[in-house]
Amino acid sequence: MNFSISSMGCGASLKYVNPEAVDISHFEIQRVIGRGGFGKVNAVMKISHPMKGQWFAMKTLKKDYICDHNSYKEVFWEMEILRDMKHRFICNIHYAFQDSKCLYLIMDVALGGDMRFHLNHTRLHGSMNIEAEYTLHRLFLPSSTVIRY
Repeated sequence: MNFSISSMGCGASLKYVNPEAVDISHFEIQRVIGRGGFGKVNAVMKISHPMKGQWFAMKTLKKDYICDHNSYKEVFWEMEILRDMKHRFICNIHYAFQDSKCLYLIMDVALGGDMRFHLNHTRLHGSMNIEAEYTLHRLFLPSSTVIRY
């Protein structure tokens, strides 16, 4: 599929993720749970039906940063992977929408930390850590995918 930031109308829900029209007003931001180069991740609660009262992670990606760093491909690659993969061991995407300044990805929240955090903070020997990462990649990525470190 081809996507571009300009082809998605402001505030429009991405129909390939979920056809229900949602925007930032459907969520109550609770707290920041992570920060990265593109933006931040907040724990949010859905305040409208369906799924009223359910907790999610809201990844906020700054459009200016994406444009300045020519990172369109990486953003849409991430969205396509999240859209296509559904598994109980990954944070699945539920909604995606945008406003004039940011893209928002609404995903399962994992307040216990992600797998990379736990791999990096265990007392595994180097070879065991590499084996664990290799196993994860073999489980979740198709054999034709090239993994860059």
